[in-house]
Amino acid sequence: MKTIERHISLTEEEKEKLLKVVVTGKPSEILYANILLMSDKGFTPKRISEALSTTKQTVNTVKQRYFQEGAEKCLIRKNTGKAPYPAKITGEVEAKVVALACMQAPQGKSRWTLQLLADKTVELNILDSISYESVNTILKKHNLSLT
Repeated sequence: MKTIERHISLTEEEKEKLLKVVVTGKPSEILYANILLMSDKGFTPKRISEALSTTKQTVNTVKQRYFQEGAEKCLIRKNTGKAPYPAKITGEVEAKVVALACMQAPQGKSRWTLQLLADKTVELNILDSISYESVNTILKKHNLSLT
């Protein structure tokens, strides 16, 4: 991320609000308020990140949000409300893996193993790939054991 070179000039009212946040806010709000207060005093992003034990990217993100949204809104941590990628193992996939585990083991095998279940899941195109650890997690979730 590119360093934000623009200087932050806080109003007296903004400084007062930020100082109150530093005393009574949540940890992330306190960090963001301190970033803004230090930026107002002319500290560089590198110096701010070192002083507050954070990254330069965090400092630049807070400064960028300040210019876009103002002091109050940039204190609130953004939550998109969704995972960065969709879940691979859905309820439908779990049901199919559990159904497989309840079936007769393949010919030549006395019982299912976690690796056999993982391989069969891929073979049946239930998923593109799955680890035996994920199969184990699914079985544990449904109180199943292969023994």
